[in-house]
Amino acid sequence: MTKELSTYKHLLVLTGLAFIFSAYLWYLDIRLSVNNFAFTEGTVVDLEYSPFAKTDAPNAVIHFSDSAGKWTEHIVNNSELSTELLEGDSVNIMYPTHSPRSAIVYNNFDLWGGPLFIISLGLGLLLLGISFLVHALIEQRQILKAASKTTHLQTMFVNVEKNRGNEIEGHRPYCIYSQWRDPKTSEVHFFQSEDLWTDPSEYIKGRKITVFVKNNNLNEYSVDLSFLPERIINDRSRLYH
Repeated sequence: MTKELSTYKHLLVLTGLAFIFSAYLWYLDIRLSVNNFAFTEGTVVDLEYSPFAKTDAPNAVIHFSDSAGKWTEHIVNNSELSTELLEGDSVNIMYPTHSPRSAIVYNNFDLWGGPLFIISLGLGLLLLGISFLVHALIEQRQILKAASKTTHLQTMFVNVEKNRGNEIEGHRPYCIYSQWRDPKTSEVHFFQSEDLWTDPSEYIKGRKITVFVKNNNLNEYSVDLSFLPERIINDRSRLYH
């Protein structure tokens, strides 16, 4: 599962980068497409209703000055535009440099909205993936830091007994007990595992039990039970009989 989550984090970063690169290529394609166009601003000078039009929307009559300083008239039906034009409105005009009469009314979102949306989506995925990776890195450092303060003791297995200090619905859990002799003081220390609701005796093949001690404090420890089957560690079935 951890490996799969790590893969998803890297996949988010790669997908974000792919989106950003695609948006950049799209942007370049638009720039190349409009290289032969001139840009200017026009004004709606009149609204005309044509009896032959397929819609009830009026035609907007637009006047603009081309690159040669010549005034040109352009007519566009309001139904073809995303925003209805009114008399006196200013509009953005783009036209082929050699053909002002082939002008197009545009707005910046129509022209650049596509690449902008894709790059925004890519940045979102990229930042999300990076945040996951940074979080995982910080978490890993904390684990390593904690591990550097943890001592591993190889203790001798003593026995498995029921924990008389804990009882739930008439059932007492099992605990693994082990001991360790301090080579410096020859003092013997005993360790008790967490509660287990299934007898683990048959799974203790060796005489060594690993105990993790924090900050060299023998009162802060945990007994390593990773050698037991997961079903033994998580079994709670006896509580429901």
